[in-house]
Amino acid sequence: MKRMPSTTRIRIRLLVPILLAVLLSSLPAVAQETAAGSLVERVDAIIGAMPSSYDGGQYLQPNDTSRALFREIFADIHAGDYAGAHTKAASREYRVVLFTDTTTVAPTDHVILERAAGATSRYWGTYVFNPAPRRPFLAIQSPHPRFDSNTGYQGVRTYRDAGARAFFVSGTHRCNGLSYSPCDGTSAVCSDNYEPYRYSDMAHVVSSVFQVATEELLAVVPGLVILQNHGFAMGEVDPYLIMSNGTRATPGGPDYTVLMRDALLAIDPTLTAKVAHLDLDWDKLIATTNTQGRLLNGSADPCGTPAATATGRFIHIEQAFSRLRDTEQNRAKLTQAVLQVFPVASMTSVASGDWSDGATWSTGTVPTTADDVLIADGHVVGLAGAGACRSLTFAATGAKLDLAAAGAVLDVHGDFTFAAPNHLAFENWTEGARVRFT
Repeated sequence: MKRMPSTTRIRIRLLVPILLAVLLSSLPAVAQETAAGSLVERVDAIIGAMPSSYDGGQYLQPNDTSRALFREIFADIHAGDYAGAHTKAASREYRVVLFTDTTTVAPTDHVILERAAGATSRYWGTYVFNPAPRRPFLAIQSPHPRFDSNTGYQGVRTYRDAGARAFFVSGTHRCNGLSYSPCDGTSAVCSDNYEPYRYSDMAHVVSSVFQVATEELLAVVPGLVILQNHGFAMGEVDPYLIMSNGTRATPGGPDYTVLMRDALLAIDPTLTAKVAHLDLDWDKLIATTNTQGRLLNGSADPCGTPAATATGRFIHIEQAFSRLRDTEQNRAKLTQAVLQVFPVASMTSVASGDWSDGATWSTGTVPTTADDVLIADGHVVGLAGAGACRSLTFAATGAKLDLAAAGAVLDVHGDFTFAAPNHLAFENWTEGARVRFT
């Protein structure tokens, strides 16, 4: 049989992604699916069914076309175009489900991007989004739900109970893939010898849907904070917690890793901890090759270049099994710490400025009696006239309110929370200015 000329075959291969894009753009959007019930039971079932074998080979690395398609899918989800996202996802055996969790005190809605029923391949992860988050800058990620026992179950519960913005969980065991990531670092977790990380290890690869999801979430939430929960086999000299911001550097803003450490030790005083940027003689499991951490810390090349500085917005927590992952009660310690460290806020200051200027706030609007307001560390917010909010929280001792105008009146309809007992929260307080609790 006569063979097709090689140049013709190349042209055909190049046309396939173009033809696929044209076909998808011409198809009518198919309505996303809907479901209700227990969110954690649904995600637990996905985690329980994911391929867990070493070298199983079910994980297939997404090519450039698939990653570009998923970038569009995540952009559609963030824009509220769930039908459009669902239509595109179907071409890769994924689906968008609008899910109502009926197990919470008040039913809560979530958007789930998951593998479709009957899907036979890919296993690129599950992505859950909260359209009305109570903690809009917080995302929970569980990259190793099967290798780090119970971390996926722990992660989705922390997401639900904290009202976080998103929850990402990988689609297979970290050692399921058969090929290797070109990114920095080696590990012996998948074999008897040190080798490059597998492509199925979501914390150490950039050519993944998991990384695309992180990049797209960061694009719409510039102040994004990511908490990654991991687990390790505790040795005789190891602490119960090994914590890192992804670097050896101390962040200039809020040190969320240290805040989480302090909260966990207060919840359970029997715990011990090491923090990578404080305990400089400790070098085990400190996450400096983690690609999501490098992204958040500003590396231009998260695959190959360590971050030189720390934003403080990446929190990598390695947990021993005993006292932290072995029981439902112990797994909940992470959730309890999150609730303490990240107060509920519907809007957060993005810069120092005037209370009545929308540019001061993350929403671009002026706070009202319906808003839980957070003044971020290092920001001074001034009030010259009348202002109001439901609650006001100071994120750290560098967050301040300036009542320099005698006519300033701030009406607070709920909690007024200082960052610490000795927090000097007022830059100025001129005679005649008032804070009223109503």
